[in-house]
Amino acid sequence: MSIYQVTIVPSQNADVEYQHSQTVQNQMTDVRNGILRAAATGTIQPASVTLGTQYPSRVFLVNPPPATGTLQTSDTETIRLTNVAARNPRNNETNHFFKAINSTWNTSTKTLSYEPNYHEYDNAPIIRYESSILSNYYPDAEDSPAIPISNQVLVNEETSTITVVALNGSLSTTQTGSVSVEPVPLSAPYEPVEITPEGDAETMTLTIPTKVSPDLMETRTSLTDVSPGPLNETVNITLQGNYTLRTAKIGVGSSTTEPGPRYLTTSEDTVVQQYEEFTVSVRDRFNNPVGDQNVTVTANGSVVGDNSTRVDQSGEVTYTYNGSGEDVNVSIPGGGDEHKVIFDGRSGPDGGNGGNNPDAIEFTNLAEFSANPNSDKFQIKEVQIEDSDSDNDLVRVEFSVTDSSGVEVASRTFRFDNSEEYSPGTINIRDDSYDVKDGEVYTLTVTAYDEDGNSASNNISTPA
Repeated sequence: MSIYQVTIVPSQNADVEYQHSQTVQNQMTDVRNGILRAAATGTIQPASVTLGTQYPSRVFLVNPPPATGTLQTSDTETIRLTNVAARNPRNNETNHFFKAINSTWNTSTKTLSYEPNYHEYDNAPIIRYESSILSNYYPDAEDSPAIPISNQVLVNEETSTITVVALNGSLSTTQTGSVSVEPVPLSAPYEPVEITPEGDAETMTLTIPTKVSPDLMETRTSLTDVSPGPLNETVNITLQGNYTLRTAKIGVGSSTTEPGPRYLTTSEDTVVQQYEEFTVSVRDRFNNPVGDQNVTVTANGSVVGDNSTRVDQSGEVTYTYNGSGEDVNVSIPGGGDEHKVIFDGRSGPDGGNGGNNPDAIEFTNLAEFSANPNSDKFQIKEVQIEDSDSDNDLVRVEFSVTDSSGVEVASRTFRFDNSEEYSPGTINIRDDSYDVKDGEVYTLTVTAYDEDGNSASNNISTPA
């Protein structure tokens, strides 16, 4: 009996603890997915983590007390994106924001980790969630490796997308039972912003805190161009060319904080006619609308109704231009250029403008559009648009994909300096929350705009 107690019981208990560690890995995967889903959708999806485990009852034998585990957030760390500028030449407020922060976007973040306190399973890993990656960390092993057990969503080279989700809040609990983790959207869902390397720079650099080495980042995840970062337990990811940036802030536990207003922007033409409505959006440092906060937007005159208005739940304020012929300066508190949008007001019924002239823009090619259920992406290979009124002022092209019922399932917008033509080569469009359906017929609508406010559209359909 004593031999059984000192040999068989510990071995069986080690098996129980190993199985529990595997269960917690799956549960921490659910937590990770809940955090990323909250960032994408702005909704809460709780997940449960069983911190400890109990051992089977044994007659005439002695069991140790139930094993416990600790779930906790780390101290604050920093994610940083350097050499970044917005590709938004018509409405420069986003770029004003990046210039105000010296072309270096950063945010504080934390790691969420589970550490077991087993009696027999001595080499059990600490399970860590950091920067979208779940990893098994072995602090007592040689070189203390952290081995990824999930992929990453930081960089998707196929869609040229950067996704940064900051973790905020305080959580620390040790027990044998289960705890519920509720990822709370503090700045979400994320709004995409088109970015490019700043000035003459050819690359941007994304620096993230992680215990995963650059080599394991490249061999165990889909990341490339990874190198040691400026500080211990950080890595740099080098990014070349243009990207779509998506950022969000998610809270867990207590002491979470919402980001406040950081800049003002608009997605509309900044030339306004008499009695035309125009809308501005208040954004936080994550480029997401600031809604449900006590934020007031003020126009300096030339609008119908109140000059000062509180933002709605979507973080927007809509004004109506009175046709005075004077410009409208719309602003939020703060002295920088990023805190205001100036609209060019035109006097008279039409401001002296004849309205939209679709003949000012010509589609010379829109030939190849495909929908791929395997990669869940839409691809456009041949599109060419020309300015046909000789002032070379194309500034924006919008791509919208709808299904057979007319519901938009994916979209993408490109903004650029005044141009004679737009011929980008291959374009990929993908919405991570939508799966392309085999056999469904999709319609692509392409709309081009020039600086004068003229627009023209064309469309093409394809079965998946």
